[in-house]
Amino acid sequence: MHRSTWKQFEARVACLFGSTRAPLSGGNGKVTRSDSFHKRLFIECKHGIKSAFWTLYLATKPKAKKEDKTPVLCLGNKNQEGFLICFHSSDTSKVLLAWLQAQSYLEPAIAYAIAKEVRKKIDDFSDDRLT
Repeated sequence: MHRSTWKQFEARVACLFGSTRAPLSGGNGKVTRSDSFHKRLFIECKHGIKSAFWTLYLATKPKAKKEDKTPVLCLGNKNQEGFLICFHSSDTSKVLLAWLQAQSYLEPAIAYAIAKEVRKKIDDFSDDRLT
């Protein structure tokens, strides 16, 4: 992996959340240990060849496609509150729409409009445009 590849990845992720990449993050960071300078989010980026999340996602994706559904991974640990929700960035609007529609106080048309707007924002920050 070229050294700048992970730096570009960190920059794309930071940009998606309206921030910039924090150089010298992690143990060397003087300002933050996060990979971005975001004011409210501590963003940790990992860019590599293999990970357990990707392996599970890639195994789940064809099963979801066969049922015309969006793959979403929910990962919990025994004796730990809450869980992690993991899905592909291109599926953000679909997952958000499903969540918004589950909120009984929200009208379906409003949920759809919000998800549609999110889809536009995600498209603006696609890998193709930021490399």
